[in-house]
Amino acid sequence: MLTDRETTVLLLRQQGLTQGAVARKLNITQGAVSRFEKAVQIAHDETDAHFQLGRIAREQGRLQDAINHFSVVLEQDDKHAHSEIWREVGATYLSASMFADAKEALAKFIDRRPYDPEGLYYYGKTLEHLKASEEAREIFGRCVEAVKTMPSYRYREQRKWDKLARERVSHKKAQKTQKGLI
Repeated sequence: MLTDRETTVLLLRQQGLTQGAVARKLNITQGAVSRFEKAVQIAHDETDAHFQLGRIAREQGRLQDAINHFSVVLEQDDKHAHSEIWREVGATYLSASMFADAKEALAKFIDRRPYDPEGLYYYGKTLEHLKASEEAREIFGRCVEAVKTMPSYRYREQRKWDKLARERVSHKKAQKTQKGLI
């Protein structure tokens, strides 16, 4: 049985998460940040609040803040959000030009979620930076295939990754053609 104080803390924690999720969905970033920070202040071990704060920090280019939040998440649950934590960590390392770390995180994610277009795209970009061109092209192909085989309601939200992967494959083909002409 929870005490009155524990019940109040639990309700405030949940309220902060719910309000943060709503603000994030409505693209009200500052409102989402303040709600998630409130949830973390109430309970530092609030995994999803750290996850969301990390995502927002990455989107804003505050990569070290993102890594800090993601580290807390990984300490608590390395399968958080269906292992999306690994995709977010990998994307953050990719943005920070930490390609070996990005490869490690994204490989773990792809191992757990082999048909996630966003993760496949980030993994392909990482491989490009590591000069693994053939492997990158294969991963971009898998990304295109993953989007193509999705149900229509998912296709609409994921087609961005299809387009980006196709551009990378086309870019690589153009580079090969250009090298052959020189």
